[in-house]
Amino acid sequence: MAEPRSSPDETRLLDAMSTRKAWAPDELARRSGLSPTTVRSVLGLLELDGTVRRTEHGWLRRSEADRRG
Repeated sequence: MAEPRSSPDETRLLDAMSTRKAWAPDELARRSGLSPTTVRSVLGLLELDGTVRRTEHGWLRRSEADRRG
């Protein structure tokens, strides 16, 4: 079961992300409807809790299996 999200911005951003294709923060802002500044802030928080990861091509949402180890 998915973990509850703590904010509407996190929900919007995670809904715009993929577990297969990495996106740049500006593209995630466009896809989510959030400002680029908000996207960068939320990405940092989500990276700290292990929900997303940064790659050389952009940001990915981590799958449930990836988060379990």
